[in-house]
Amino acid sequence: MGLFSIFKHEEDHFEERAKPLQMHACCRGKIIDIETVSDQTFAKKLMGDGVAIIPSEGQIFAPCEGEIILLPDTLHAFAIRSTNGLESLIHIGIDTVERKGDGFKSHVKEGQKVHQGQLVMSFDYEQFQKEQVDFTTMQIITNEIEYDLKKMLRSGDATLDTIIFSYELKRDEADE
Repeated sequence: MGLFSIFKHEEDHFEERAKPLQMHACCRGKIIDIETVSDQTFAKKLMGDGVAIIPSEGQIFAPCEGEIILLPDTLHAFAIRSTNGLESLIHIGIDTVERKGDGFKSHVKEGQKVHQGQLVMSFDYEQFQKEQVDFTTMQIITNEIEYDLKKMLRSGDATLDTIIFSYELKRDEADE
C-alpha cells in the first residue's frame, strides 16, 4: 500500500456517496402527490417527503438495492436502506396497521439484503377492493435532511423502472 493510497480510498468513498442516489417506484400504479392523501401524517410530510402510488396490483417491490431495516409484525409497511444510505419507508395503505397483518404477506425478513425489483410484500388486492380499503402506498424518504433533492415525480404512471427520487448527498455531509 503506497503512501497516498489512503487518500485515494477516501476519495473513492466520497465519489460513491456523492453519486446521484435513485429510488425506483415500489409498485406499479398511478403516482399522486402525497399532499392529496387522506392520512394527514403523510399529507403534511411529518415523516418526510415522498410520493403516493395507487397500486394496480397487490405486489410491493424493493425500490432499490439495499437492506430491509424495518418490518413490523402488522406487515403494513417496511423500511429499506439503500447501499448508498438513502432510507425509505414504504407504507401500504391508509389505516392498514389496524388490520394487524390480515391480508398481507411478507416475502423477506428484517435485516435481509434485497435487489431493486425484488418482491418484498404482497396484499390481497381483490379483498382490499371489496372491503373498500384505501391501499394508496406512500414511498417516503426518511433521512432526506442528509440529501439534496434533484428530482421527485409527483404524478404519472409508475412501473418498476420508474425513478421516483433522485438525490445527492449534501456536500457538508460528504465532507465529514
